[in-house]
Amino acid sequence: MAKNIVILTSFWFIIVLDIWGIGSLIVHFMKWVHSGIKKIRNKDVEKKEE
Repeated sequence: MAKNIVILTSFWFIIVLDIWGIGSLIVHFMKWVHSGIKKIRNKDVEKKEE
């Protein structure tokens, strides 16, 4: 029984770590995309001002 608990605990630990890792990757990607969109918008503004 104790062995099963250890397996389950480590299994959930891996899942939580995966979710956290993917989540932080998505957040990082969203920030990167957001800064990319800002740069593109700034370029458009510069073109309009010329």
